[in-house]
Amino acid sequence: MKNIFRGLLVILFLNTFLFSETRENILKYYQDNGLTFVRIQGVPDHKLGAMIIKEVYKRLNINVNIISMPGKRALKEAQKGEIIDGEVIRIMKIQALSPTLIRLSPHIRELEGTVFSIKHKVKIKEWSSLNGYKIGMVRGVQYIEDGLAKSVNKSTKISKVKSDESLLLLLNLGRVDLAVTAKFNGLYQIKKLKLSDKIHSLDNALTKERLYHYLNVKHKLLVPIIEDHLAKMKQSGELDKLRIKMENILLDKISGSLN
Repeated sequence: MKNIFRGLLVILFLNTFLFSETRENILKYYQDNGLTFVRIQGVPDHKLGAMIIKEVYKRLNINVNIISMPGKRALKEAQKGEIIDGEVIRIMKIQALSPTLIRLSPHIRELEGTVFSIKHKVKIKEWSSLNGYKIGMVRGVQYIEDGLAKSVNKSTKISKVKSDESLLLLLNLGRVDLAVTAKFNGLYQIKKLKLSDKIHSLDNALTKERLYHYLNVKHKLLVPIIEDHLAKMKQSGELDKLRIKMENILLDKISGSLN
């Protein structure tokens, strides 16, 4: 019995040693070669995600290059994995649509689908509360399109624009009653457009979506290393502190393009 136990300890030791050796080799490869990720162009949430991800990898001495592209093209390039190694951040649902992408846990941050208004007396608690209003949204934002499709009447007027900046300007001009977008995106544009005294966000989030980092399957050996690193940062509180720090940096530097 003692010999069996001793044998198990030896196997455990060897496995641990080999894992450590493999981990070091994998890390060395990426430290030497770096990675290129894509983010959605012109979206504050994705700019923020890029800033967080760059710092996460920097702490492992891995250099990360970020390229911005329109949403659909960004996903397509990440799925192909030819010039792009992964997506900075995307919602959980992307995993089911993308068999060539691996979702890493824990999540990087949380997106809050929020309603913005000029009128302070508006009370919106859920998607169905939007019925009867003229709604504005950014074209192609899947979680908003899904929420509206399931909950509002077909007679509800929905205006779709190309960017959050256009959306908030539309609201400011009174072309829509309410604007629906991610809370951070809205707050960023309100500050940039100097509309803080006119437009405000409503308290209740319509939805909350966790945003995850994704790697192309060709980097599957790197996945457990990054997940372990993220888990330790999450547990220590470093990830949340980093998010808050990057939010403040991005908001303080509002002046020009997000591209």
